[in-house]
Amino acid sequence: MKLEIKKNELGRLGYGFEVTMDKKDFQQAYKNKLSYYSNNMQIKGFRKGKAPLAMVEKIYGESIKSEAANDLIPKVIEQALKDEEIEPVTDPEVKDVDLEEKLHVTFDVYAKPEIKEIRTDGIKASLKTEAVKKEEIEKEVQGILEQKVEYEEIKDKEKPVEKGDHIYLDFEGFLEDGTPIEGGKAENYLLEAGTGNFIKDLDDNLPGMKAGEEKRVEVTFPEEYHAKHLAGVKAYFNVKVRSIVEKKYPELTDELAKEVAGVETVKDLEERIKSNLKEAKEDAAKNELRKDVFAQLLKKNKEFPLPGRLVDDELESLKKNNPEKKEEELKAQAEESVRGYFLLHKIDEEEKIDISQKLQEEVAKFSLYFGKDVQSTAKMLEENGMLNKMAYDLWEKSALDKIIERVENNKDADKKAKSEKAAPVKAEASKDRGADAQEKKTTSVKSASKTAAKGSAKKEKDESSKGEKA
Repeated sequence: MKLEIKKNELGRLGYGFEVTMDKKDFQQAYKNKLSYYSNNMQIKGFRKGKAPLAMVEKIYGESIKSEAANDLIPKVIEQALKDEEIEPVTDPEVKDVDLEEKLHVTFDVYAKPEIKEIRTDGIKASLKTEAVKKEEIEKEVQGILEQKVEYEEIKDKEKPVEKGDHIYLDFEGFLEDGTPIEGGKAENYLLEAGTGNFIKDLDDNLPGMKAGEEKRVEVTFPEEYHAKHLAGVKAYFNVKVRSIVEKKYPELTDELAKEVAGVETVKDLEERIKSNLKEAKEDAAKNELRKDVFAQLLKKNKEFPLPGRLVDDELESLKKNNPEKKEEELKAQAEESVRGYFLLHKIDEEEKIDISQKLQEEVAKFSLYFGKDVQSTAKMLEENGMLNKMAYDLWEKSALDKIIERVENNKDADKKAKSEKAAPVKAEASKDRGADAQEKKTTSVKSASKTAAKGSAKKEKDESSKGEKA
């Protein structure tokens, strides 16, 4: 396909193209399309495919020419970009099409920035993981026991309700004019009295009441009340304390541990809790490390230009979601977002990141949670848009882990270089001392990240959208 190409720089990696297809090539494409329709069209007075070519052209020529052009435009744009060595990051925006005798297409496009290398010098990567505390394990155990707690009625009928007591309560609410409040009635409602878990005016009036006692309580709903039609409204509640109860926790035994967690002993339960807490802390620490390294990476790699259209689109999106923030602040955020996107893709190009195995594992975890097979879970996640998000999050983490590995390897290289530069001290054999020289060794620094992935993110995204990962 012979093309005449004119390219103009629009700034911010934007380019305007005027591309003209050779007249011969376009006319041939048009004739081929015309011939196809002539052989397949049914025109009144003629058998199918027997109408004269000139008649078909006279009646349908313009629409057939437009269809031929529509088929050719994507190919023309693709070849023009290839010939000019432009890798687009936005869809070409067609401005004008002229079909007189030649196919003339005018379009704008934004190009991918060139990143020669990713700088990691000076970036610090320090993984800070907190140890699991005994109190944290005890808190988790207490949470398990809460699931099995029972409430025993206090027999002393003269005992008044105190703040923190658990009570069973009947209540019914009315507006000032006596209209019942929709959803404002309950019986045998379990409540921890006086702790702010109910409407404040009502909650404040519960301490001092006794089992079996009834009372009318005037209330004013809070201004920020979730039911907007009741916010700030005055009302009253008829309440009755049915009983005051005491929480009875079960004893943590091997049998209970087996029932609630499927383990053999209490010790096994505590070890599992400790392991889970440790894993959660490590994950949180890794995420903080990734966040910190990413921020340093953005500061270190600011020299390449950004496609203006992507920055503008990101800025508009941020404006909609953060109307209270200043445009200058949001613009800087938009630029960082776009810059980070291209830095991660550069890492992907170099490392060939593949997250397929990790995505399968994540989907498998979800399948256990939902009680479905892996394939059904993958389809469900794809339909609600979560599969692509999961894939992107895993890809992003894997790309950052590669940077962390580079940072750690740089530390090893620095140590080795310093060791090699230092002049080796050789002690001569002494008749009096008999001393030998000692050889110095460097200790390699372990990578803070254990995550390694291979394959392209684009391929992963395409495959995940088909639900094939699971």
